[in-house]
Amino acid sequence: MGNNSYKFRIYPTRTQQRKLGKVFGCARFVWNQFVDGFNKHEKPLKISELRAKHEFLKDVSSCAMGEVRRNFRETVNQFFNKKRKAQLGRPKFKKRGKSRGEVSQPIEAFNTNKEGRV
Repeated sequence: MGNNSYKFRIYPTRTQQRKLGKVFGCARFVWNQFVDGFNKHEKPLKISELRAKHEFLKDVSSCAMGEVRRNFRETVNQFFNKKRKAQLGRPKFKKRGKSRGEVSQPIEAFNTNKEGRV
């Protein structure tokens, strides 16, 4: 099965905007925790460990946080890749308002109706 990706433009209500803001903020927080651990040469924490340590992370989807971890691993792998023509710099912290609000989730994480439509 090939990799498919879909982009959607949404127009959320105020309540949905708050929930999305929370997801984006938590994703940024988790990313920054990974960057901090990387800079300190520490073993990266698991999502479950972060969620146990920080209660507010329990309010968002674990799928979204898992995607952050996978993206961070890929960034670190590219950082250490010697065969890459253009070398990447160290992973950087994300700042509120400076980084794009972007979260990935597998399609299975979305609620669908009986016909499989979102």
